[in-house]
Amino acid sequence: DQTLMFSMLTDGFSPYLVEEGITRAVLELLIEKTSFRIRVLTKNAVVGNSEWVEFFAEYKDRFIVGLSTGSLDDEWSSIMELGTSTPSERFKALAKLQAAGVPTYGMLCPVFPDMLKDGSIERMIELINTDLVEHMWAEPYNSRANWKVVRDNFDSDSGAYGWFTNVYEHRMTPIWSKYATDLYSRLHAHAVKNDWIDKLRYLL
Repeated sequence: DQTLMFSMLTDGFSPYLVEEGITRAVLELLIEKTSFRIRVLTKNAVVGNSEWVEFFAEYKDRFIVGLSTGSLDDEWSSIMELGTSTPSERFKALAKLQAAGVPTYGMLCPVFPDMLKDGSIERMIELINTDLVEHMWAEPYNSRANWKVVRDNFDSDSGAYGWFTNVYEHRMTPIWSKYATDLYSRLHAHAVKNDWIDKLRYLL
């Protein structure tokens, strides 16, 4: 009755590990040698390929699968998140898993500040399909060592670039607090309105 996280510190579905057969070997070993429920977290849409959908469907009592996404911008993500699938590919993969009856969860992580503009966060929620996930996890961007790398992938005259500069370089923490609060409020409002509040899990 315990859950094993696969995986927290690296992506177990990175292209090299999948191509070398390491991912499949590890998961088969876990199925054979343990009774854990295995929670897969990845940024790679390969989990939506037919061979992986069939694998997860065969052991659907052992797996729950989620694809971490924090942006709707494919072009930006391809620069920022090297070696991963685009957000649109991740959403399609999640839909394929759901169509096959594989247990899934939503993972909005981290949700970047620009997602609070123009109803973007609500569009992302709709793409995940809250009716079909067990839980919807969400996390704001928190203080990380790579904030300059993230900031520099935005245009220097953009609001997002200024946001990272003010929060992390000038340490204007009330700006971050407002963002984290606004994100939670938007998620909560959508969850209440659309009857999935029991699934919401907010990480700080």
